[in-house]
Amino acid sequence: MSAPHDRTNSDVTSKEWSALATDAILVLEAIGGHCLGLPAGTSVWSAQGVAARVVLRANELLGATLNLINISTPRAARTLARGLLECAFAAGALTTAPDTFVQMLKDDSNKSRRNQGKFILDRNLGNASLNRLKLTRAIDAMDKKLELISPKRVAELGAFTNLYLQYQRVSDDSAHLTARSLEHYVSRTSEGWLSTIGESNIADDVATLQLALQSALLTGAAVSEVLGLSNERQNAMALLLRMADFADVKMI
Repeated sequence: MSAPHDRTNSDVTSKEWSALATDAILVLEAIGGHCLGLPAGTSVWSAQGVAARVVLRANELLGATLNLINISTPRAARTLARGLLECAFAAGALTTAPDTFVQMLKDDSNKSRRNQGKFILDRNLGNASLNRLKLTRAIDAMDKKLELISPKRVAELGAFTNLYLQYQRVSDDSAHLTARSLEHYVSRTSEGWLSTIGESNIADDVATLQLALQSALLTGAAVSEVLGLSNERQNAMALLLRMADFADVKMI
């Protein structure tokens, strides 16, 4: 991962955020390093096994988000930042209700597979080699009461419930094809409107960066708690406190 470029040398706020991003990357990569060396015998579906993969996913998403900010693609960057919020929700849930969250993950996977199988059968999809009888039996064997995972329900399991508002906003602003997200590609004039490329400005970039770093650091802190990494958790929390001292940024 690399920090976003300082696009305005005279903008102290931009420099501060860039420096924070650099420090956050170091802390999160250190946590990720521990996750690549879990003790032998750790169950893949234990709280520790799931937490390790959550932070590795968060680190990957953060790196990609920072790259997208650097090339001035704000909608794409915010779409990935929403994924970082999901990581934060998951990590928070693992600190308070690990068994419930892990079961939600398993149920979601099975429900998704059941839905896909039913869609294949209902639409008569698949090639000639598909054993439709076998697929039907597999679908019938699955619990019909399973539920797909809900980001809101996951957020409510942990301590980051209030961030679900940000999740809703970034979904409407960028991640989903909505009326609001399409407004970013409009330039209105006295004569009407023109289609335009949705370029960002410094305020937009800082808002995206704030959301991405906050989500990633919360993920890192919570995962460190699950894994018993006290120093790494302290380092992540220190950066979150440092971020809180920054000037207020534009809301997404």
